Amino acid sequence: DMGAIKMGNATAMMYSKRAEVLLKLKKPRACIADCDSALEVNPDSGKAFRIRGKAHRHLGNWEEAHKDLAQGMEIDYNEDSVDLQKLVAAKWKKIDERRTARRLRTERIEKKKRDAEMKKRRAAREKAMEEQRKREKEEEGSIEMDPMMAQALMSDPELMKMLEDQTLAAAVQDILSNPANFAKYQGNPKVAIFMQKLQMAMMATKGKGKGKGDKGGGAPSHSGPTVEEVDED
Repeated sequence: DMGAIKMGNATAMMYSKRAEVLLKLKKPRACIADCDSALEVNPDSGKAFRIRGKAHRHLGNWEEAHKDLAQGMEIDYNEDSVDLQKLVAAKWKKIDERRTARRLRTERIEKKKRDAEMKKRRAAREKAMEEQRKREKEEEGSIEMDPMMAQALMSDPELMKMLEDQTLAAAVQDILSNPANFAKYQGNPKVAIFMQKLQMAMMATKGKGKGKGDKGGGAPSHSGPTVEEVDED
C-alpha cells in the first residue's frame, strides 16, 4: 500500500487506512491530510469522512468534527461511530448555542447603538428645522421702522402699554408693513386712537429735533392716518 501511495496509484481506501494509523500515532494533522487525499480520489468515502472527523475532534475543531462525522455516517453508517457522533454533536450544539447567543447579543447592542444614533440625528434635524422656522418667522415679523417713529414709540410709555394688547399690536404691525392696510381697521377705535397718538408723538419728537430756533420747515410727514381722518370716521 505504501508503495502504491508513493507511486501515485493509491486508492481512497489506502489513504484512509494510512490516515487511521496516523491517528493512532497521535498525528491528527497528518491524518487529516491523508483523508483529504482520499476524498479527492473518492468524494463519497464514508470512512475518510469519519476518520477525518475523529482527527478534528482531537484538535478541538468541533464544528468540522461534527460535519465530517455526520457526513460519514450518512454515506456509510458505522455502529462503532454512533456514540462518538452523539458526543461530538452534543458538544458542537452547546458551542453553537453560545456562539449564536453572543452573535445575537452583539446584534442587539449594535442595533441599540444605531437606533440611538438615528434618534440623536433626528432630534438634531428637528431642532435645526425648528430654529430655521423660528428665524423665518422672526424675519417675516420684522419691520423696517422709521427711526423717528421708533423713537416716538419708545419714548411714550402710554403707547408701549397699549401695544401689550396682542390684537392691537398685530394690527399696528400690519399697518406699518403696508400703510394701505389701515383701511382694514377703519372701524376699530383702538387702532385709530393708537395711530393718532403715535402721529402726535412723532410730531413732538420731530419738533424736539429741530430745536427752539427752527420753527419753520413745512408740514411734518407722517405714517398712518391724520387726526382729521380719524375724526371724520
